Amino acid sequence: MAEYGLAYWNAQSRNSTVTDEAMVAMRSHPRFRPAVRVAMAEAARLYDADPTMRRTLSDTGRGAMGFLALYLDATGGLTLGRINDLMHEIDAGSRGRAAAFLIWLRMIGYIEPSNDQPDKRSRLYSPTPHMHAAISALLRKDIAALSQVVPAAAAVLPIFDQPDVFDRFLAELGRGIVDVIKSSAPERAFMRIFASRNSGNIIVQALLSSSDDDDTFPPSRPVPASVAALAKRFDTSRSHVLRMLRDAEDSGLLVRDAEAGTITILPAFGEEVLEFFTVYFVGLAACCYHALSGEAATAA
Repeated sequence: MAEYGLAYWNAQSRNSTVTDEAMVAMRSHPRFRPAVRVAMAEAARLYDADPTMRRTLSDTGRGAMGFLALYLDATGGLTLGRINDLMHEIDAGSRGRAAAFLIWLRMIGYIEPSNDQPDKRSRLYSPTPHMHAAISALLRKDIAALSQVVPAAAAVLPIFDQPDVFDRFLAELGRGIVDVIKSSAPERAFMRIFASRNSGNIIVQALLSSSDDDDTFPPSRPVPASVAALAKRFDTSRSHVLRMLRDAEDSGLLVRDAEAGTITILPAFGEEVLEFFTVYFVGLAACCYHALSGEAATAA
């Protein structure tokens, strides 16, 4: 089948809606579904391995704001004023809320005062090395997955931690997150039920990637879904996990077998997940294009 380079996907990301042709090209690639499964499984592995990653992956809203903090750092500096401007742009609250968010970022070890303070009127902050490493690992696993579908994306990986490359990538990613937050697109059921709740995002990734190697993706056969095991692994309560699974069942996303400790993913659930990752991979390819920039991006 035809291979599309990074320039093609970057052009698609500039459309208000990705064309049907592009959506089909991404989603019908024979490596697309295996790549999504690998990206989800790797997210769960990173969660288990790194406390900083747990803070990023356990709450989608907080994780997005962590990415946006890096976006501000990459596009002019991370200050209270710029956080306030960003929160105003995405209609996320007042200056007081911006200050609370700044305090929260410091408390969880995401940011620290910068050694360089060029403007005495506005304190400058920088991402901590540990946060930078955690986010880099999270993005690397998605770029590696994407490269199974868009091979040109792999060129970013050896140079990803170079400051100029990383900043160009985050500048594009952050702008994309802002645009998604500002959009009026209807919320997917799985996002409402899982991603908007504590640990829901990582739980759903662990569940969907836990199928047998000879099963389809999303899985067509039942997958293990012990409420007690999920609650313990992802540091939340059994009642919280049970509520999410029941809500998902009520919304027609899955069927739960409490006695067997399994769930069966229904087609509606799988369809929403595949649609989400199709758009995400298009945006990720655009980020890779901008990270490489210039001659490298044109060649890709």
